Amino acid sequence: MIISTSTTTTTMMMMMNLSLNLDHPGNILLLQHQQPQQQSHFYESDIMIRSNHNRFNDNNNYNYATIINYDPNNNDHLNHQQQQQQHSLQLMSPTTFLSATIILTIVTILATPSNILVIWVVVKTPTLRIKAVNMLIVNLCLLDLIASLLDLPLIWIILHFNYNHIRFDRIICNFQLFIHHLTISGQLLSFASVGYERYHTVSNPFDKEKVRKITHFLVINIWLLAILIPALELQFAPDTIDYAFCTRSIRGTGHLGILFIMLPFGLVCFLFVAYFYARIVTLVKKHCKNVNTTCRKYVSVTFGNGTDISNGSELPSIYGEVCVLDSRNRSLGKRKIEAETAKRSFFVIVSFVAFTLPYPLTIIIERIMNYQNQQPQPDQKSLWFELEYCLNVMSLLSSAFNPIIYGLANRQFRNAFNKICHRYYRRYKSRDYI
Repeated sequence: MIISTSTTTTTMMMMMNLSLNLDHPGNILLLQHQQPQQQSHFYESDIMIRSNHNRFNDNNNYNYATIINYDPNNNDHLNHQQQQQQHSLQLMSPTTFLSATIILTIVTILATPSNILVIWVVVKTPTLRIKAVNMLIVNLCLLDLIASLLDLPLIWIILHFNYNHIRFDRIICNFQLFIHHLTISGQLLSFASVGYERYHTVSNPFDKEKVRKITHFLVINIWLLAILIPALELQFAPDTIDYAFCTRSIRGTGHLGILFIMLPFGLVCFLFVAYFYARIVTLVKKHCKNVNTTCRKYVSVTFGNGTDISNGSELPSIYGEVCVLDSRNRSLGKRKIEAETAKRSFFVIVSFVAFTLPYPLTIIIERIMNYQNQQPQPDQKSLWFELEYCLNVMSLLSSAFNPIIYGLANRQFRNAFNKICHRYYRRYKSRDYI
């Protein structure tokens, strides 16, 4: 049966007037006029359609001849169409869902209580409260709390909604993207600020007032830049992986915001951190060497009768009345504390790099492989997408490990925490006796 027309309206009228028996397979030839910059699509949910377009010239008007091979028992086209629709939407596999859930559970258990504990110890302890570096540590814990109390629940909800094929509102998706990049930017700036403050403290240990003013200036700039950078990142929101999973859109593989904003910004911050900590290590080694040399040459023991005993004497170490001013040990102890602080901050930075660096590194590897392979398969795209999403969620682990490293590795924090616990325990016991 052949149906020929030059307009869509005439075609529909002729098809309505003709009685077609679609219970048996057959060929139908449709001649349809080409619309400018439009392509005509014929979709049917219950049949298979295979088309072959042949163009011919009829009175200087270009038309399309479509041969439709109809078979009511063949559903291959429907299955292929469903597969294309699944690949066009960013859905989540059970493996990715399980991995992301495990990561979020670990962050939930560790991040919130540990950050609250560090802030509570600093606020309750005057000796910790007056130190400039602890101001930056509290600021870092506040950023981690924002990540655990705002970013983490939104990611958890988006994760379950995507797995259950439910779309989120774009306003909520933009808000989650803003909070996520605010915490990451704030952490990067906090690490750079801690390195800068430690360098000034080690190089100028007696100029505490200047270091405190510098710390206040750094905290203000951390929040200003941490708000500005996510605002720029929102300009590339449709190309981010968080937005794609939130809205279940077909985009999210460009990573323009990560490649052109977050990655250069992170590299600049880590260059500053590497420079300041290299200077700290150099200053500590130089000072310790000078202290050891001075003490070997000039340290002596003076007795009550005025006799001086040199280091090479065979007399007992304690004899008569001894008056020793052990400046060497005090200086070394002070520098040891500074070195431990620098080492502890270095461990925090290493943990942050271990949790955050794999995500942009995977993006770069994917871009290189896609450049070599011009047409990657849909399954390959889906695998890269889900791997990048898991690595993106893994960056939240730094919010959980930062306070643990500061709290467990710092003897001053442990002593202050024990004193606070004993204080409240004594108050509790005194109430029992009343």
